[in-house]
Amino acid sequence: MGADGKFVTFIHYQEDDASAVAKLRSLAEAVRRHDPKRQCTDYIMGETKGGRIGTGAAEPLAHAMDAMVLMYQEHTAREDTIVFPAWKHALSGKRYDEMNDEFEDIEHRMFGKDGFEDAVKQVSEVERTLGIADLAQFTAPPPPHL
Repeated sequence: MGADGKFVTFIHYQEDDASAVAKLRSLAEAVRRHDPKRQCTDYIMGETKGGRIGTGAAEPLAHAMDAMVLMYQEHTAREDTIVFPAWKHALSGKRYDEMNDEFEDIEHRMFGKDGFEDAVKQVSEVERTLGIADLAQFTAPPPPHL
């Protein structure tokens, strides 16, 4: 995490408990907003399940994928800087550890013992196939010297 990310996290930790709880309440809104993501995912999966994309489906599919990218960028930025730090701040250390264990149990039930690791391997293979596995290609160049 860069210096800006640490600063944002620091600021969030300095806020009072009422503020942290209010931010946690916004988690319910974030969960509600996951429904469009599921709908978008279902649409993308449906349009691509046959292995070919119809001519008329290409542009709407591209728009759906662009929407997914934007949604993920915005959601992860807020989750990493607001929601997760507030959640950790609002829970006792013991309860935080218990919830981590609960989430891991859910992961294993849903995806098997090595579900997360298997998913990472699958995503890595898709990234290699699409030619997007090298993160350096998405890294901004340094700014010009002034």
